[in-house]
Amino acid sequence: RVSPYFFNSAQVQTGAQLERLGEFYAAAIQRVAPRATVVFGPAYKGIPLCVSAAMALSRRTGREIGYLFNRKEAKTHGDAGTFVGRAPAAGGAERLVLVDDVITDGGTKLEAVQLLRDSFDAPIDALVIAFNRMETDPAGEDAVARFQAATGIPVEPLLTVADLQAA
Repeated sequence: RVSPYFFNSAQVQTGAQLERLGEFYAAAIQRVAPRATVVFGPAYKGIPLCVSAAMALSRRTGREIGYLFNRKEAKTHGDAGTFVGRAPAAGGAERLVLVDDVITDGGTKLEAVQLLRDSFDAPIDALVIAFNRMETDPAGEDAVARFQAATGIPVEPLLTVADLQAA
């Protein structure tokens, strides 16, 4: 669906900008998913976000934090498969946190959760997004609330429309 608010995470175009954004993600992850061991970002915009967040979280915690992202199409040669990065080990000792830029209708995030749950035995502790537009659909439903209800996964925004309006 088309949103009246456009949040352009593609404007984060330098290493310094991405590093700073990763720090914001890491701080939020420490608050809402302190036991996370792997940061997952869905292709494509989630890829640099999960890498920068995992790097910052490793620095902040002194723990090795893995990053993981999916390919749109599985690769059949070389490092074959759907995923790139550190896959959670079997047995449930690993914990995932998802990162992405925004939620519009929640569809891509729901697909990512299903993919992760079908692929790994690891709980998903939270979804951290850069910006919550705080929108409702024509039925009056909020995409964040609908995602949380459907998945049981809390959503933590770095910034909301209300934050911007209050500034």
